[in-house]
Amino acid sequence: MFLATNDEVAKTKWVMDFAASKHICRDREMFDTLKIDREFNHFKLGNGGKMKVEGIGSVRMKLHDGAIRTFSNVSFVSFVVVNMISMGEMTSQGYKYVGSKWGCKVYKERHLVLRGQKNKGNLCNLDGQALKRNHDSKVKKKVKFFNVVEVLGDTSVGGGVLYFT
Repeated sequence: MFLATNDEVAKTKWVMDFAASKHICRDREMFDTLKIDREFNHFKLGNGGKMKVEGIGSVRMKLHDGAIRTFSNVSFVSFVVVNMISMGEMTSQGYKYVGSKWGCKVYKERHLVLRGQKNKGNLCNLDGQALKRNHDSKVKKKVKFFNVVEVLGDTSVGGGVLYFT
């Protein structure tokens, strides 16, 4: 399995993996939604080892054609080198893929959904990128004590206004 590296390019790359059983993302900031509030299963590796899943969520991707699609049931595993799109997961959802010596394409019925190009290591890199969650949105937290409302400050928790009453 791919082990962690500090390479920023590897952090944002997505490999279309034909052996992975689930989609895997290594960067918490790429998740649009993420549940980390419980114990998750481990992945079994081909060499008998295990990888700890730290959470499950969804990742939004801007693809080759400009379309934005959401990948659900993505495992958060911070110590892998690259993010992986599982072709097995895609086929179980009714997608079909075609590979060639230059790359691969994924179709839903007759519509091209994903495409990737093979790199020097013979891995197929996704032609697209994850959209990081917008942390610039300010959320005002309000707490109501009896009939008085106080604004506690702004945080960067992402989108909308959150009121505690």
